[in-house]
Amino acid sequence: MKREDYWKFNIGDETLEDRLYDKSEVKFLLDVSKDPFRLILQLTVIAVDALIIFVSALFSYYAFRYMEAKEDLLHNIFYTIIFFAITYIVLRLAWKLLKKSVGYIARNITIYKYYAIPNKYIRTKLVMLVPVVIMIFITILISRGLVSFNLKNDSDLFNEVYDELIELNIENNIAKEIINKMYYTVKVDDKLILLNQFNINDEAKLAIYKYFIASYDETSVIYKLLDESESAGNIYSSLIKIRTATEKNDLNESAVKRLLLAESSLTNEGKAYVYRKMLATEIECDIIDELYAEKDAQVYNLMYSLYMATDFAQIYSELNKSDVSDFKKTTVFERMASEELLEQFYIANSFGITINTWIDYCKRIYTRYADGYLSPDKAENILQSMLIPNNQKAVLWQLMNINWDHQINPFSILVGRQVREMMKGELIF
Repeated sequence: MKREDYWKFNIGDETLEDRLYDKSEVKFLLDVSKDPFRLILQLTVIAVDALIIFVSALFSYYAFRYMEAKEDLLHNIFYTIIFFAITYIVLRLAWKLLKKSVGYIARNITIYKYYAIPNKYIRTKLVMLVPVVIMIFITILISRGLVSFNLKNDSDLFNEVYDELIELNIENNIAKEIINKMYYTVKVDDKLILLNQFNINDEAKLAIYKYFIASYDETSVIYKLLDESESAGNIYSSLIKIRTATEKNDLNESAVKRLLLAESSLTNEGKAYVYRKMLATEIECDIIDELYAEKDAQVYNLMYSLYMATDFAQIYSELNKSDVSDFKKTTVFERMASEELLEQFYIANSFGITINTWIDYCKRIYTRYADGYLSPDKAENILQSMLIPNNQKAVLWQLMNINWDHQINPFSILVGRQVREMMKGELIF
């Protein structure tokens, strides 16, 4: 073979490289005498494939262990597959890049390899063995790192739980037994059953719950409530009841959890914090955060009452009797009301009608007429009993229906016309 051929040799071409890495040619595996070096190369490539799969599975397992605890099987399977897929793809790309990099290096220093190893076929196999060895080394290194990291964290966890149980007057042998049983129990439901079987004090049960069962939100709640001097027994009892809540009678699971929290022995401030961290809807979270009311018992009571309300009459009744400030009440109303309803309120507010007057009016309407529909005479009767100026009564009367002629507005024709011009032809109810 001419020397020029060595210079043209390209280890990245789909020729010799693919042929050497091709594990489908079983005849070479069956006849070692034909090419023992190729057999070694193919076996090491198979080892790389197996190690990539092993590392991906190991990473997905460890990553999932440190995720927030979930009981849903589909959730567990989904995230396990996601972690596995991401790790597998990254390692595969690294493996491909490594092969290409070695090929590039081989192409650029062929002249040296030519003089060192004249036989092109042997030289090529030796070069191609380099990325295999490197990849095997990398995957083994990653595996050892993951295992060491997990063992260290497990050891730290054991020590931390053990020290806390000892501080809570749990005997040495009992503490070790509890930790081992909880650690090797996989399902959350089984852990809860096991925890209730331990004959230990509430502080110890809460510690075990915190380390082996609690989600991220639950853990933050535990630390916060303990800092606020809440009873460990009340915290543990409340969290257990909320976690194990199910549908009851006409209440869905979410409503049952709220009811159990309201009936718990936590302080109102503690209930407010648990509600915000674990139960509040997205809109409720926005309201609480906007009002900086994370531990505001009044806002919590209002949020709870509004969520549990079954109709508009009850919603407006709860808003009306709430003892929160007008500013907070307005914020709650603005966040929960529809755009059309807000527009009507802003028109009313421009005439000096306060949030309390507006809510009182809505409450009266839905208390007497569940569908919210009123005739002009019925609207007038409701407004007559309200202790507000006539011009405000005229505004509320006109806002009921744009189709009502302002000429028959019983409180003020002029105000009725002004309101009608502002309403843009939309109904409030």
